[in-house]
Parts: sequence; structure tokens; C-alpha cells
Amino acid sequence: MRRAAILLAPMMLLLCACSGENEAAARFAQWRAGVENVQFTAEAALSDGDYAAGYELSCDYTPDGCSVEILAPEIIAGVTASRSAAGAEIEYDGLILSLGSAGGVSPMNAMPMLADAVRGGHVINCWEEDGGVTAVQLSGGDDIVVHLWLDGEMTPVRADIEYDGEAAVKLAITEWRLE
Repeated sequence: MRRAAILLAPMMLLLCACSGENEAAARFAQWRAGVENVQFTAEAALSDGDYAAGYELSCDYTPDGCSVEILAPEIIAGVTASRSAAGAEIEYDGLILSLGSAGGVSPMNAMPMLADAVRGGHVINCWEEDGGVTAVQLSGGDDIVVHLWLDGEMTPVRADIEYDGEAAVKLAITEWRLE
């Protein structure tokens, strides 16, 4: 009995040291279980070397497909990209153009990547930051890593999408609704 207690003592210390991380992971797992259909709006910032652009986007996501609409800048507002099992297409003012499949990360596909990762991406790491913010690092597929921050109410407020180890798109989430 004494030997068992001696062997278990270091394991108990390790478990206690990880409890903060485990609590954040448990909160995220519980929240994630309720995510199926989601609508959200975000300001997206793209930076690629000397090129930088900002957009405001709206995403309507279901397990069967999703659509992303550009809300700003005004010159391209109304452009909608959608994807389903049948493929991907872009629509503007009644004109529909098939997108096929493209690699990389753009503001138009960053929002579906975020929703996909939230629903089914492997949790790489999860921890709690100051102010009750839960931070989660998720695998988003081939060379894609999604960093997500949720406020104390478990509402997503920010996400960074990395491609091949480089920051690709930053999302400031302004609205998040589960249905």
C-alpha cells in the first residue's frame, strides 16, 4: 500500500499542475459540442508581404455547406462565395462562377476554415488567459492552424489562421450566433 502511495504521489502532482489547462479544454469541449449551424460576422485582415487588405464578411455555416458574403469594402459588397458537397462557386449580381478548389488561405475561405476547425479540428493546445479568455489552437487541415480566442461567456472574439507556419488571415469576430 505504501509503495502504491509513493508511486501515485508524483502523478497526482502532475495532474494538479495541469488543472488550469484541463479546465479550459473541458470548457471548450463542452461549448464545441453545441456548434452545428452558426452565423457570424468578422473583420478580416490579410497581410502578405507588401500587400495588405481589410474586409468585413458574413458567414452562414452548416455541416452541409456554407456561404460567405462580402459586406465591405463597398466596391465589392454583395459578392458571395458558397461551398457544398457539390463544389464551390462565387456569385455576384446574378452571375455565378464555379471556383473549383484552390489552395491557400484568403479572407473568403478563412471563415469556413474557422468553422470547420471549431466543429472537428484536432485540439493542439487549450489554455486560459488573463480575464477569463479561453485560447485554443486547432488543426485546420493540411498546413493550416487556427488560433481561436473566446471570451468568458465562450463567445469567439478573435481568430488567426496560419498557413504553413505563417500568419495568413486575422479575424476580429464582431458577431457569433449558434442556431
